Amino acid sequence: MKVLLIGANGFLGPHVVRALAAEHELRITDIKPPPADIREAFQGHEFRDVDVTSAEQVLDAAGGMDAIVNLAVVRADPVLAFRVNTLGCWNVMQAAVRQGIRRVINTGPHFTVAGPCYEQWDHAIGPDVPPHPGTHLYPLTKSLGQEVCRLFAESHDVYVQEYLFYNFREAKELKPGAGGVPFIGDPVASGSLVSPEVFHEFCLPYLTQLVRHIHRHGVWTGLHVCGNTARIIADLAATGADVLSLDEVDLSEVRRELGPQAVLMGNVSTELVRTGRPGQVLAAARACLGAAGPRLVLSTACDVPADAPEENVRAIVEAGRSDRSDASDRSD
Repeated sequence: MKVLLIGANGFLGPHVVRALAAEHELRITDIKPPPADIREAFQGHEFRDVDVTSAEQVLDAAGGMDAIVNLAVVRADPVLAFRVNTLGCWNVMQAAVRQGIRRVINTGPHFTVAGPCYEQWDHAIGPDVPPHPGTHLYPLTKSLGQEVCRLFAESHDVYVQEYLFYNFREAKELKPGAGGVPFIGDPVASGSLVSPEVFHEFCLPYLTQLVRHIHRHGVWTGLHVCGNTARIIADLAATGADVLSLDEVDLSEVRRELGPQAVLMGNVSTELVRTGRPGQVLAAARACLGAAGPRLVLSTACDVPADAPEENVRAIVEAGRSDRSDASDRSD
């Protein structure tokens, strides 16, 4: 596939180049030169000077491409932020339509949707959550760019994926035994947002690449996709993720589909943990354990809400400890 990378020489771009170069023909563009190691390592790909704020330059760069990945961003300058983050998205989408390109990926931070509260609360970010990025320049201008992408996708034959992130870590920081497990979260690939066919074509290949990349560093990983994923369970397993974190699905059905060796994670209702009573949470946690059987990491269906009552979180812990004790008794 021929892929146009816009803003490819910033913080994120070189990582994207390394991830895609082996399997795709890249046109690597930016207004600043690429890092020397990138230009040296990927001489077989095309490098161009392209300003995302210029509609003419973006349109010309998009010629003959199959997909566009927009990585361009300005965070601080009050004029350039609107020109790059908002107008730049319009230029990208306009070029995609005029050049007949149906695949576009736009990138940005999670708080374009969830606002400053994302620092403390990030569950239930679904299709019905209205964007509320707050008034900081960076998320506000990126949120406007996302709205541009949404309107183009509604009006034209083009698929847009919004890749929202919180932070990044260098691969060299992934060390066995260092503590913690790198988890992949892809809320916009939710079964409540996209069809199984779209997930299979546009999400599965890249999630699989990401899992393989993590595995190459000798680290195991988990995958969480929000919403109802009942129709894409097989594809989730096909990514090779070591743990599947599940949201709005019946764990007993997943267990039957994937078998006894699959490691599942979930899925006490996040909203119940936030608003329910301890007895309700305890019952729901025990139901999850019963439905999934062994090889379940008991947890909430999504992140633990920051405002969840402590006694509700303790109810999940109690259910897990009780089940472990019962399993020990049975083994004796």
